[in-house]
Amino acid sequence: MGYPYSRMAAGIGAPLVLGCAVVSALAWIDWAIEGGSPFGIPYPVLVMVVLALNIAMTARHPRMKRRVVAAVQRYLVNPIVRVVVTLGMPLGWSILETCGRTTGRRRVVPVGNGHEGDRFWIVAEHGLAAGYVRNLLADPRVRVQVRSGVRMVWRTGTAHVLLDDDPARRQRLLVGWRHPLRALNAVMVNVLAVDPVTVRIDLDPVPV
Repeated sequence: MGYPYSRMAAGIGAPLVLGCAVVSALAWIDWAIEGGSPFGIPYPVLVMVVLALNIAMTARHPRMKRRVVAAVQRYLVNPIVRVVVTLGMPLGWSILETCGRTTGRRRVVPVGNGHEGDRFWIVAEHGLAAGYVRNLLADPRVRVQVRSGVRMVWRTGTAHVLLDDDPARRQRLLVGWRHPLRALNAVMVNVLAVDPVTVRIDLDPVPV
C-alpha cells in the first residue's frame, strides 16, 4: 500500500521533493555548460521525468522502490564507494561494519559521514527495512571508519535506532555550511529514501 498523502507531506514528502529539485537544478547547470541532448531532448528533461517517476513510486509503491534502490546500491554503487573510502578520498562517505544477524559474519556498507565528536550519525534511507539497521538492532556493537588526519581509522561503538528523531532535521544539523560533500550525500539520501530513520552510534573512547 502506498503512503497516504498526509504521511508524505509530514514525513519524507518535503525532503524528497527538495532533493529532486536540487538534482534537477544541477542537471540544468551542467547542461548549460556541457550540453547533451539524447533523442533531441535536453538530458535534464529526461532526468526530471525519472525524478517525477521516483516521487510517484515513493508515494504509491514504496516497497518496489526500496527493492530497486537496494539492488542498485548493493551491486553497483556500494562496491565502488567502498573502494573510494578505503583509499581515503574525502567524498562524504564512511564505512559501517555490523554483525550479520543470521550468519554472524562481518558485514560492511557505505554510509554518509555523520561523524560529530564522540558520536556518529546515520540517516538510513530505507529505515527499519535496511539490512544493516536490522543487523545493529540484533547486535548494536558496531565499527565505523572515521577520518584521523589524512587516514581513515576504525572506531568501535554502540548503535541506537532513534524512532522518535526527525531524519530531515537531523540531516540539516549534520550538513550546515561546513560540509558541502555531506550536503550532496544528504540530497541523494532524500531522493532515494523510503521511510528513513536516524541511527546514533556512541563511539568508544580512543585508547591512550
